[in-house]
Amino acid sequence: MSRKDLDPWRVIRSFLSRLLSYDVPDIIDHAGLAVDWTITEKQDYSHAMRWAAYRPRIDAAYEPLTRDDDRLRVAFFVARELGGETSQKR
Repeated sequence: MSRKDLDPWRVIRSFLSRLLSYDVPDIIDHAGLAVDWTITEKQDYSHAMRWAAYRPRIDAAYEPLTRDDDRLRVAFFVARELGGETSQKR
């Protein structure tokens, strides 16, 4: 099993899709990923459409991170934000 197989990002990102898509840019921005959040009117139609536009952009910002420390830092900050979101909704 390689280090890439142990990367927690795909699991963490899957929880982002459960949030309101309006909250996703703030969470990703807090983690320090530079993502172009500009979307078309058609993409802004619904949560599903926004998420479909956001997901590849988020991955495109994450994938070039070559250092494990950078990847884990981003994953940690997003997971921490998700934990805060979860505890606030209860």
